[in-house]
Amino acid sequence: MNDHQQRLINEMLSKLLEARSYINISIVLTILFLLEFVLVLIGYGEFDFFYILVLIVTFVGNTHMDIKHKKAMEEYEELKKEYEKTI
Repeated sequence: MNDHQQRLINEMLSKLLEARSYINISIVLTILFLLEFVLVLIGYGEFDFFYILVLIVTFVGNTHMDIKHKKAMEEYEELKKEYEKTI
């Protein structure tokens, strides 16, 4: 295995880890929204500014993380194709 192949493997691994971290952030944002939603449903929370703020932040955050995840996976696929050419 030459240095170019090793560099490609390292970059592919970093892209996969980056994509996984975006998914983890999306999961945390979703749990935050679900927690706030459940609190409003059972009566401990109120449908107020904070609820709207959490809704907006989680929606924008999940959308942004989805875009970043897709971009990281596209870069991974490009690196994978380049690696397969070197074999």
